[in-house]
Parts: sequence; structure tokens; C-alpha cells
Amino acid sequence: MSKLLLSILICLLFVSCNSDDTDNSPLSGQTFVITSYVIETDVDLNGDGVFSNDLILENFISEGIYFDTFNDCLEAGQLYFEEEGIACPFASMPIFIVEDTALGEPEQIAICALFLCDGFSDYSINDDTIEFSFEDEIFKQGVFLNNTITITFSQDELETFELLNNEGTILSYNGSLTVTYTLQ
Repeated sequence: MSKLLLSILICLLFVSCNSDDTDNSPLSGQTFVITSYVIETDVDLNGDGVFSNDLILENFISEGIYFDTFNDCLEAGQLYFEEEGIACPFASMPIFIVEDTALGEPEQIAICALFLCDGFSDYSINDDTIEFSFEDEIFKQGVFLNNTITITFSQDELETFELLNNEGTILSYNGSLTVTYTLQ
């Protein structure tokens, strides 16, 4: 009788250890916000005399008539982790252009290009690497360390964009972009 009871306990223990855990998302319920938006070139876009390669620190975008602001685009680009995976990471990427105002003065504008997707993309974390995939195909990797996710977009992944320097010159930028997301 004791052998039977011991066998049943071992089977129950084995079954409970192998039960299917429906929460396959270790970051479930967490939101990561964009805290830096770094290009390869130092610029002074806000006219404070300090050159930086982080466009958030330069915070130069003003609201255009028909365009979303840079800050709105950053907010739309937050990473929301859910139990099923993550919904549409990198869903918004600002496009920077310079247009002339009605008075003929150049003005910096950000257009927030939102990309819609169906379903959820998956992600996996291995050591300090996070990989995002869709339909079992990895489409982006990043570094996951100290409650931050850092993702670099290569020059090939980005459109060339224009930045209006403080002195009025236009920088045509076609380098890489590194975005850092921090746990909110």
C-alpha cells in the first residue's frame, strides 16, 4: 500500500512539474518607454549650444499642422508586453523632414509613421539578448539588461531623414539609430 501511495505521489509530482504554463511571457504586464533616441552624429537642434546625439535631449520638434509630434510618436512606440507576447514592437518610427513655412523659413517636422500588424509577435530572452520574432522568424534582436532594452536599427533599415540645425543648415542623416526602452 505504501509503495502504491508513493508511486501516486511521484506521478502527481511529475505531472505538476510538467504542466503547461500558459504565461510564456516573463515580462507580462510590463511597459517599456523610449528613453533615448541616439544617432551617430552630434547635433545642436534646439539652439542651447550643447551638441548631443540623443534626439530626445535635443527635443527640437514642434507640432506641425498636419503631423504628429515626435513625443507622440515616442509614446506610440512603447513596448507593451502581454501574456501572448508583445503587440507590434517598433510600431512607430518618426520620419524627420524639413519643410518651408508660409514665410519661406525652414521648419523641422516629424511625421509619425504607424505600422499596423495582426496578432502578436513573440520574444525570447537568453542571457542579455532579447529576440523578437513573428511566425517563427526573428526580425530584430536587442540587448536586455538592467530593466532596459536597447535596439539598434542599421542604416539599411532606415530611410534617410533631414535634421534642421540651429544655424539653419540641413543635415541629411543616413546612419544608424539606437533606441533605448526603459521599464516604466
